[in-house]
Order: sequence, then structure tokens, then C-alpha cells
Amino acid sequence: MTLNFIITEEDYLQSRLFISSKNKTVKRARKRNWIILSGAFFIASLISFLPDDRFLGYYFFIIAILTLLFYPKYQKRVYKRHYKKFVNENLSHHFNESATITFNTDSVEMTDKTGYTQMKLTEIDQVTEIEKYFYLRTKSNQYLIIPKDRLSELDNVRSFFVSLAKQLNIEFITELNWKWN
Repeated sequence: MTLNFIITEEDYLQSRLFISSKNKTVKRARKRNWIILSGAFFIASLISFLPDDRFLGYYFFIIAILTLLFYPKYQKRVYKRHYKKFVNENLSHHFNESATITFNTDSVEMTDKTGYTQMKLTEIDQVTEIEKYFYLRTKSNQYLIIPKDRLSELDNVRSFFVSLAKQLNIEFITELNWKWN
């Protein structure tokens, strides 16, 4: 099977967001930052109440509640901005370039403007389908991005990936409701 498509800035951004949303270290760091910041404001609130400074105590308490409620939304925007900047700085030379991926019986061939790459089919260890993309993860934790909206015969491609996952005895994960959080 041969797939031809063009990769855009949005494709790279969405792949970075998806990968980070699945990374345990990133998830832990985001949660830890949220808890530490909220906790620091709660502690500051308690400390402010001790010397009978009610205004400062209430101020820090309100900030702590607001942080507890809204910091995840703020953090989501910060991470998205960070990944967008990363993609623009490091991958902009790949934007709007044609790519071809060919699946042979025992290998995958990838061609784009930078050159030609071939890897064993057995290097793929997971296939994930989200609303707009297929992601093929390799054993070295690299991802092949395949945008669904630029594929003809999407049902055939999906069937191919399902059978490929069965053939390689790997997971085919469907997360059609995935959203960046």
C-alpha cells in the first residue's frame, strides 16, 4: 500500500500534543506543577491567617482556589504555545511538503524532500487512530504521522492498519474522541 500526502504545520503540532499527552513524565510534571502551585497558595493563605492578617489570608485563599480551578486550562495553553514554537523553529522546513509512505511485505519506505528512509515493518510497535490522524509508533518511540483528511479511500487504509496490527501482533488503538488537555 502506498500513501501520498502533504504534511502541514498543524499536523506536526497535533502530533507533538498527542505524544506529550501520552507521555507519563509530562503528565506527572503537569500534575505536580498544578499541585505545588495550588498548595503553595493554600500554605501562604494559612500562614497569613496566623498573624491575624485576614485580608492577605483571604487573598491567598482566593488565589489558591482560582489556581486549583483554572491552572490546568492555563497550562494547556502554555504547553500548546511551547510546542507550536518548537514546531516552527525545528520543523518549518518540512511544512507543506509531499510525503510518500509505502508498505511492503517486510518493510516501510518513506520518501520526502529530505530523502529516502527504509525500516523493517517489525519496527512498528503500535498503531493509533484519532479523529484526524493515524500515528504509527516505532520501537525507538518515533511516530509516523498520517493525516486522514488527505487520504483517498480512508476505509481501505483503516482496514490495512487493522490487519497490519494483527499481522505484527501489536496494538491498534482507537481514540476518536482524543482532545488536547
